[in-house]
Amino acid sequence: MSTFEKIIKDYLEKRAKGDAIFAEKFIERCRKDAKAIEGCCAYITAEAKKKAVKGCAVIADDEVFGWAMHYFDEN
Repeated sequence: MSTFEKIIKDYLEKRAKGDAIFAEKFIERCRKDAKAIEGCCAYITAEAKKKAVKGCAVIADDEVFGWAMHYFDEN
């Protein structure tokens, strides 16, 4: 697991502890898909690439974590 994946996973696990509705979605998705965190990080990377200008993008932490939450909130 990359450092990026670990940071995202730790964040999502922390959020799941404080949000039962999110926890249910997060846990269910991770059980069904052993590579759910990898998929989430691929989604985040794809979203960042959409914002890139000349191959460069600066994304706020809140936006990145928001994308991570969105990945698990949506089907």
